[in-house]
Amino acid sequence: MPRRKQTLSGLRRSYRLIGLLLPAIAIAGCDTFTPEAPTPTPISLPTDINQTPTPAGEAPTPTLEMETPTAVPETLLPTDQIWVRSGKRVVPLDTPDQAITLGQTGEDVTLTAAAAAPDGSYILYQENTTQATLLDLSSGDMQTVGEAEAISIFRPHFAPDGQTLVYAAISQQAWELQTRDLPDGTPEVLQTGANTALFGPVAWTPTGIIGQQLRWQTDAPPAALLRLDPPGGTVETIRDQGHLFVSVSAAGQQFALVTGSFMLGPGLAEQELLHLDTTTGTTATLVAQTETNFGPIRISPDGMQVFYARTTNPEPDASFEILRVATANVAAEWALDEIGGSFQDAMWRNNETLLLLTRNADSLTVTNVTLGTPGEFTTEELGTIAVTDDTAPGRTQEILYVPGR
Repeated sequence: MPRRKQTLSGLRRSYRLIGLLLPAIAIAGCDTFTPEAPTPTPISLPTDINQTPTPAGEAPTPTLEMETPTAVPETLLPTDQIWVRSGKRVVPLDTPDQAITLGQTGEDVTLTAAAAAPDGSYILYQENTTQATLLDLSSGDMQTVGEAEAISIFRPHFAPDGQTLVYAAISQQAWELQTRDLPDGTPEVLQTGANTALFGPVAWTPTGIIGQQLRWQTDAPPAALLRLDPPGGTVETIRDQGHLFVSVSAAGQQFALVTGSFMLGPGLAEQELLHLDTTTGTTATLVAQTETNFGPIRISPDGMQVFYARTTNPEPDASFEILRVATANVAAEWALDEIGGSFQDAMWRNNETLLLLTRNADSLTVTNVTLGTPGEFTTEELGTIAVTDDTAPGRTQEILYVPGR
């Protein structure tokens, strides 16, 4: 098959589908975590809340029969544990018997995306482009985001406090950037525009909502990196050049970016990894342009270190055999290539500790990697869970939530 190299203006069509088709979801049930309802107990209540109980021997006060409600757990998932998503299941690492299953039942039903609020209060899921479902993990209640069939709900992201959602609502010709207050479901429009210059959210940070300038339903990659101030709705340009992928620090002031070309079909592209610090106005090259295909990139909470996965194997489904952590201000690197298993995902626990999710056959392992002096690190296996749903397309094995992150 002939190889063909794409520049930024010709990113393959499958790229634009990553993160675009985010579907709605429902809870299909818990695997083993099903609280039992207590036996209904009749109780007597006065009809007037100010009325005192009737003394013995007098006529009884009219009573209202009520059932003791089923006890609601403090949370459907323990928020002091790491959560791993495997297909449609979300599994607490230390107590996998408390896993919950998401979405509709059926082998042909898959989730294309899932996200957890930073405080573990909500999980968001999607099964189609026009709706998202929010699950309140303290009550089990669900909210539906998106009502109109002609409107796509695009890239929902939680606010740092986990109580507000931002997303783009997109029609055929125009878009609105909306926020939604989760306790009461109240929406608010922050921005509107034509689909030739769409604001696609990528993160909500204390310094504002970070987004990419996109051209809806085209092969073109992001043309610029933007920041929007929610109270005023004003937008500033962080970087006015194209890129392929971005990872944002916790404060929203440092960024890791992959730039370069992208391949259609088998082959290696010309790509590089950059670090941008808006507090100093500096851009550093972490990986010089080379023939490679980058996978996930993850910047540390303080924005000073970047984990990246890449491959030099030209096959489209090749595993990422190069796993590294690079620093923005020191010529140092940690090589994590020898950690066993097939790489699936990574998430920073804090500025010195990284969690790696790897797969061996039908199990997933979470490994804690503590960085030491440049090049030195220690590892600890935190837990292993079984893979029970491997039918969903794309990256279905991921770290969904880390306490305190």
